[in-house]
Amino acid sequence: MMRHDLDIIYEQLIDKYDLLLTNTFALDAGYTIDVKVLCGESVIGKFNLYREYDDCGEFVFSVEYAPDLYTHWHPYSREQALEDVVNFMEGKRKWCP
Repeated sequence: MMRHDLDIIYEQLIDKYDLLLTNTFALDAGYTIDVKVLCGESVIGKFNLYREYDDCGEFVFSVEYAPDLYTHWHPYSREQALEDVVNFMEGKRKWCP
């Protein structure tokens, strides 16, 4: 059985960062889709990383910088998504809200 990309990212980073791997419905954050999601929080804010459906080619990296200040972008590979999680968790500000 093929492992989900978010499982792989989570396993690579869990010993380094405080991350949560769950599903969107469990977050109770207003999602209308039920997919696996990786969550974390750093000095930058909070993020959710997911795919809108399993065979989608891109991820969604959704960020809440402060209440009512959001943005998102689309990493196109597991490697890009992993790099974005690391940069976000280490507080490297390379994205603007």
